[in-house]
Amino acid sequence: MESTTQRSIDLAEISAYLWSKKLILAMFAAASIVSVSLYLHAATYKYTAEIKVSPAQSSKMGNARLSQLSGLASIAGVSLPQDAASMSFSLYLEGLKSLDVARELAKDPQVMHMIFAAEWDPSRQAYFEPRGPLTDVIRSTKSMLGVPNYVWQPPDAQQLQSYLSRNIQIIQNAKSPVVVLTYENKDPRFAANLLQKLHSAADNSLRGKARVRAEENVAFLNQELSQVTNIELRTSLASAQTEQVMQLMTASSSLAFAAEPFGKPIVSLRPTSPRPIILLIAGAVGGLMIGSLCLLLFRNMGGSRSLPMRPEQATWAERST
Repeated sequence: MESTTQRSIDLAEISAYLWSKKLILAMFAAASIVSVSLYLHAATYKYTAEIKVSPAQSSKMGNARLSQLSGLASIAGVSLPQDAASMSFSLYLEGLKSLDVARELAKDPQVMHMIFAAEWDPSRQAYFEPRGPLTDVIRSTKSMLGVPNYVWQPPDAQQLQSYLSRNIQIIQNAKSPVVVLTYENKDPRFAANLLQKLHSAADNSLRGKARVRAEENVAFLNQELSQVTNIELRTSLASAQTEQVMQLMTASSSLAFAAEPFGKPIVSLRPTSPRPIILLIAGAVGGLMIGSLCLLLFRNMGGSRSLPMRPEQATWAERST
């Protein structure tokens, strides 16, 4: 009971002390708000683009049945092999941030110049090494500390892959087959275009590989059918050939191969980052907390004498004794 009373008295005394310094706390909060405001004036506002995709529909009944069995098996905690559509969609999601897709996108000058705008000189139509006032100092310091200095290289597919890995968000929901791809950029039109090009590059990459594989399989089966005379073996080869021809037709179609988009990418009407209201509120709260901490530390170090106890605090102290 005594310790509880003492804690109540301490909290009341601290609250009274901080309230007596409310003008100083207000100055801390105002300074923090001004700092956030300066940041908001200098910050680059970004828009968010998103595109929703789902596995492309498969024409095989067997795949549909396997998909149903996989759903039941997942409930029971058993893993079954994925059907062709699900496997292609999984490879599509992995390919979004792959080097192969980055190489394809790197062929587009608009994409490279926009993403690496800080290193692109439109007047000279060439990339340049960005240098700041402290570049030489930083390099010298790193050399003294034994940290290696890497030679600057113009942006390439590998750097683009690293950028995509950091900035492309893949949002999946275990209860839904729909996956959302998001990307932020200061230019809303470019954000939407990049998502569309990224989707097309990943889907076409899988389509091209599947088409080449199916063409080689069909050529091999045609050669075998011209040589085999056994009826049962010819029947099996003909069935395999039919399946490969169907896959070749799917890969040669202009329709979606691995991922089906729900229309074109959409972009937020207003910037999504930074968020001024949230930052200003957080700045004010942070300023109050920093101010309170500084005042309490200053008080404990002897910079300010403790305030006399209020009458109700004295009453509690007398009762505790």
